[in-house]
Amino acid sequence: MAIVIPSLEKPHKSKKTDAARTAQSERADKAIGPVPAPPADPIAPIAARTLAHGGKVDLDRFVGPAPARPLPQYPWQNKPFCTDTTTEGIHSFSGRHWPLLGFRLRSEASEWYSVLDADALPYLADHKVEETIVFPAAGYVEMALRAARLWFETEAVELRDLDILRPLVFEEGRSQQVRVRISPDDRVIEIESRARLEDAEWSLHARGTMARPPKTGGAPRLDEAAAERTASMS
Repeated sequence: MAIVIPSLEKPHKSKKTDAARTAQSERADKAIGPVPAPPADPIAPIAARTLAHGGKVDLDRFVGPAPARPLPQYPWQNKPFCTDTTTEGIHSFSGRHWPLLGFRLRSEASEWYSVLDADALPYLADHKVEETIVFPAAGYVEMALRAARLWFETEAVELRDLDILRPLVFEEGRSQQVRVRISPDDRVIEIESRARLEDAEWSLHARGTMARPPKTGGAPRLDEAAAERTASMS
């Protein structure tokens, strides 16, 4: 009597069938794409989405209560580490900034730069010609006098023959970059502007000259005889 035991080996497959199934599997992987791995901590993204959509998150339950004992304070060693100022340093961030005149890049430079905007400086919007915002003449005087004081390093300066050649107009939603230049040879001050963030030519708005006031021999002296005559007549 013969007993037939079925074989446990898989039936033989052709190479063409295996290659077709492999190609089909690769196409399926490309269509579906890689499956993103789940986040290590799913609670943090859920809490972030809840806060982003205006929900309320109990932070005490989320991060836990504060420690009962405060941590020891670190003994900070406060020491300043600042480089020495040189004539080649640029002062666009660390230098003195004036509201209208702006700043100059270097201490020995004869140019100041500023960005004027009617939204950033609301008081400029009060000076209008009909419905157009125009930079006031007093602003040119302030900028020129401030530049002259910084150049001469004194408060006593004179501004002569200031001519306003072209108005500085502020358009809605646009800022103006302003440059004040001093010519050291003839001491001429020029105020120019151009639209900010545009590769445009500078437009000259005002020009004048600066000078030091003449030195006097002190306070004016009062004529004593004239003072006595004035007193006797009163």
